[in-house]
This record gives sequence, structure tokens and C-alpha cells, in this order.
Amino acid sequence: GLSLARSAGVGEGWRTGGLFLMLAGYGARPVWPRAPFPDRINRTELPMPRVTVRLLALLASGSLPAALAAQVPANVPESHTVKQGDTLWDLAAQYFGDPLQWPRIYQLNTDVVEDPHWIYPGEVLRLRSDVAVQAVPAETTQVVVAAGPDTAAADTMQREAAVTPAAEAAVVEEEPADTTPIFPRPGVVAAAPVIQAEFNDNYRAVTRAEFYQSGFLTEGKTLPWGKVQGPIAPPQVAARSTQSAMIYGRVALEPPAAGAYQVGDTLLAAQLDPRAVAGGYGQIVHALGLVRVDDVSGRQPLGTVIALYGEISPGTLLLPAEKYAALRGVRAEPVADGTEGAIVAFRGNDVLRGIGDGVFIDQGRNDGMRIGDVLEVRRTVAPRQQMAAMVPEVTARLQVTHLGDRTATARVVWVAYPDIPVGTRWKVIRRLPG
Repeated sequence: GLSLARSAGVGEGWRTGGLFLMLAGYGARPVWPRAPFPDRINRTELPMPRVTVRLLALLASGSLPAALAAQVPANVPESHTVKQGDTLWDLAAQYFGDPLQWPRIYQLNTDVVEDPHWIYPGEVLRLRSDVAVQAVPAETTQVVVAAGPDTAAADTMQREAAVTPAAEAAVVEEEPADTTPIFPRPGVVAAAPVIQAEFNDNYRAVTRAEFYQSGFLTEGKTLPWGKVQGPIAPPQVAARSTQSAMIYGRVALEPPAAGAYQVGDTLLAAQLDPRAVAGGYGQIVHALGLVRVDDVSGRQPLGTVIALYGEISPGTLLLPAEKYAALRGVRAEPVADGTEGAIVAFRGNDVLRGIGDGVFIDQGRNDGMRIGDVLEVRRTVAPRQQMAAMVPEVTARLQVTHLGDRTATARVVWVAYPDIPVGTRWKVIRRLPG
């Protein structure tokens, strides 16, 4: 931005000085005028580096990020494996000599790091990028000749002479008229374009947040539930039993009767849905957040809320969280004979389904399902009440986000027809290798 500097003169008071160009992040600083007063003679004058025409040209052309990308020191390794206590700030200072360059590391690793405030031991972060982007299109080899009146007439005569009878017939031939009716006849099923909602047509891996907040079915198992006793308030604030926990707030924990928590354990805060899923699949577990245990020295363990998907209040259930395994660089491949099954429940109570909704299916880990598999939801095309039904065969597309032994959770990533009832059939169309 622009900074307005002031200069001081003896006996003249303060006068308005000049405008100094501030280029944030590139080392340009204003030259503050030297004070003429005796008590200010020793103040250090800050030098202002010259802003070259080259820098201004880089700023104007938008190629400055590429120039900075090329300034990676030669001794910087390809990657760094996160250790306990690492931060993006410290890694930028270690490898680039400037902690303010931490966004560079974050931008290279958005497929691994969801929140730059949180990186986890064992994650492999890229430090270099060798991808070169061509900013200017390649020169065309096509030659365009501007024809004058004489050459244009000669070319026209040559083209007319080269036209064959077959070409003339092709030119004058008219296409048959489209006689397809606009409205289908009653009782006839017609497949037609529909309004579609699409989140992302390109495949991407399941993220850490999608994995933990997807929820799952208990499958009739007895789970080691703990409980949140309540948030911990500062001594000067009276804590209430109905108070809800905030993100990064501390809470008191109650482990299960036959278990104990250790420092570093990650717990899933959850709520049991009172609805029972038909077919012996148990109850729906709704994820509310993640709590990390950080103190077990007192009478009751204490933890910090590190992720919040819903309201965590006294009495919220706790369960040891499953480990999330990131699949970097692995993509689901198309398959022709994928697994088939049916939808057994939905996470929400909405009548119509939309992008991001949770779906529970009747196949799981024991049936070969994998996190990241893509499914197509299909329904039989049939007329209803002797009226024309324009229902596509493929009504939605799902991606598996969590696995149980006999069931799996998926999220809706594409919708063509939102009226999807329980029992609708699905089929795997893309499967992760392994």
C-alpha cells in the first residue's frame, strides 16, 4: 500500500512529506527523513532498496509468483516428514530462511493439509514444485494471407471450378425435419435431460474431515462409550452444566468403566440416533467433533476440542477415533462388473437428497468395499399412474467415506433426481486399486 511520511523542520513545525511505495513481502521500506533535533540525531535511517524496472515488469505481468518459485534454494529437499512439534512457520524458516513463506508449503500440500494450523506427525509434505506453467500460448504456425480484390476473384473462380456434382448435391440436400413430440404420450417412459446438481466431476480422494464427520452404523455391536462431563471454564467464570464446548476449548472426560485414556488419544464425540435401522444394522452414529486427550494427571482426564461438527455438551458420547489413512496419488479406476447393493438408511431426515448428504449402504469392509470407491445409484425406469415419467436410470453418484464390517457410509457427490428412497439399488463404477 502507500504510506504517508512526515518530515520535521526547525521552527517550521511539521510538514507533509512524500508518498512512499510499500511493496509488502519484497523488502521495500520507506526512507524516513532524518530528524534535525539534537535528541534525535542518533536515530538510524532505514535504507530503501531501489525498485527496478524488472520488478515492476514482473508485478505488471503477473509472473512474480513464478519468479519466486524459482528461488527455492538448491539444498532444499523434495519433501519433509512431519515430526512432533513441527509447524509450517518453522519449516518455512528452516528451508527457505523466511517463516513468512509458510503459505508456499501449504499451497503445495493442500491434498494433505486441510488446515494450515494443524499438521500431524508422519505426513509427508512437498517442498519443491518442478511443474512449469506456460503463461503465453505457443506461436501459431498458421499463415493468414490478406487477399486483394484480384486474388479474391481468382480464388473464387478456382473454387467454383473445383466443385463436383456430388459436392453440389451435398450442399443443396436438406436434413429431414425433427418429428419428435415435445410432450411424450401418456403411459410412455421417456429418458430426457434433467436438472442436475454436481459438486465436482473430477475424482478426488476423501479428506480427513469427510472421513471423521461421515458417521456410521453400529451394526449391533457394543462400543466402548465414554462421556464428556463438560467444558472447563476459567476460575473467574462460573461454569454451567449446560454449557457447550467451543473449538480449541478444554473439556473434562469420563472414560468407559473398563478402560482409560492416554495422552495423545483422539476421541470421536458423537450422538446416537434413536432410530433403529431395519435389517439388523443397529443405530446411526452422528459425529459431532474430535477431542484430543492432553492431561491424565488429575482425577479425571482432560482434552482439547480440535474439530467441531456439531454441539458438544455435557453427556456427549466419546469413542476412540479410527485412524485416517491418507491416499495420496491414488485414484479410483473404472470397473465394469462392480459390487451391487442397496441403500439402507440416510444420515438426515430430509425427503429430497442433495450434495454432501450421508448415505448408508449394505456392503462394507468384508465385502471388498474401499474408502474412495464411487457408486452409481440406479432406479428402474417405469411409468407411474399411467402418466409419462421422465426419470433417468442413474439418479445419483456416491463416494464411500467410511467403512464398517458389513456396512459403509457414502456422501452424495452428484444428483440427477433427488427423490431417492431407502432400498434404491447402487453399483460400484470406480474402485480404488489394492
